Amino acid sequence: MNTVIEICATVIDGVFLAWFVSRMHGLSPIKKPKALICVFLFLCYQISVDHFFEVFDLLALAGVLVFAICYSLLVDRKKPIWSVFCGAIYVIVIMLANTMVYSIFSLAIENVDVAIYGTQSYLRIIYLLVCKLAQMAFFRLLLQIFKKEKMLDAKNGVLSFVFTAATAIGLGVLMKIAVEFSHDGMDVSILILAFLLILLNLILYIMIYQLQVLLKSKYELNLMQERMAFEKSRVDEASVIWRNIRQVKHDLKNHFSVMRGQLGNGDVEACKAYIAKLDRTVDNMGNMINSGNSVIDYLINSKLSGLEGVEVLISGYVGSYHDVDDVDLACILGNVLDNATEALHQVEGERRIELLFLQRKANRIIICKNSIKESVLANNRSLKSTKESSDMHGIGHQIVENTVKKYHGLIDYFEEDGMFGVQIMLPETSSPSK
Repeated sequence: MNTVIEICATVIDGVFLAWFVSRMHGLSPIKKPKALICVFLFLCYQISVDHFFEVFDLLALAGVLVFAICYSLLVDRKKPIWSVFCGAIYVIVIMLANTMVYSIFSLAIENVDVAIYGTQSYLRIIYLLVCKLAQMAFFRLLLQIFKKEKMLDAKNGVLSFVFTAATAIGLGVLMKIAVEFSHDGMDVSILILAFLLILLNLILYIMIYQLQVLLKSKYELNLMQERMAFEKSRVDEASVIWRNIRQVKHDLKNHFSVMRGQLGNGDVEACKAYIAKLDRTVDNMGNMINSGNSVIDYLINSKLSGLEGVEVLISGYVGSYHDVDDVDLACILGNVLDNATEALHQVEGERRIELLFLQRKANRIIICKNSIKESVLANNRSLKSTKESSDMHGIGHQIVENTVKKYHGLIDYFEEDGMFGVQIMLPETSSPSK
């Protein structure tokens, strides 16, 4: 029985290693099958240590540290310092949680070593459950601190942490009762209560996860409704723009006739005044947007107004970007527009760029869509460059993602109606993280 208990606890340690370190790197352990071999070796090492040593000593701890760092390096070799830190913090949390639980039990229970390592296996089960709950609580707290846990609502994170701590305390009370009033009938009841507490804790996590899914779905639904509203209005806006352009082209003959007549009559000053008036009209046509933000206006007017044979649709409300550095804003929008215009070179037939600005509470949203020849995400989800000199090309997406992450924003890629789209959300903050 004791052997089975220790093996189960070791398996949980391996699961925690794969889960926590991978989350710290922002990667899925499934995508790193070679790294999972290190987790398997870690499990074998732990089982052998538990078999030959009754107490976890420094030599065994050093081995755990080596395996944790090796796994972290296999998950992401590009960040060796961060990988070593993630492996080390995993071991520190394991030791800190175990030491804390042991110290609390030592204060509450006499002869705690006999209860934990003695022949009463069910007490050992309760002790290990408390240790694992404490470890999981610490791991989730660290993921929150390093912004690696995707929690839509901070209250849910606090609730899960508090409930985990309450479950650990409840298990500790059960263990104290078992030590002081131990008999066969009560042993079974205590074990049942212990597993019920764990089951309730698991149900809570499932409920929180489902709540997160519902909140995300609600957010996406509201966003789609706003986008549909703008879709309806921008059709009319585009129609007005193109009607004005066609009208100007149609009136060019009349303008030339007027100027020819003025010059024929020798009225040069009147012709100059007429040309100046037309010049102002042409300048206004070239300014596709005048939002009040000089960076956004310059990028859009310089990159999109000169496109030939491309339908450009711009709509929405730009809002304020006072907390975003001009250089960073130029990196985000400039690279997005460059990627969009570059993709149009491969498109034959109708070519179009759609730019939508939204303001949702404290979140600024930029959506850019461009026509594509074929699906981009189907075979190139990571958006890596397909050009021969990929080291020099295809870094625009990476620059945008890094800059958006700097401001704790979100970026998402999608395809619809034969167009590739990028959606960027920048929450309004007092200052960006360095």
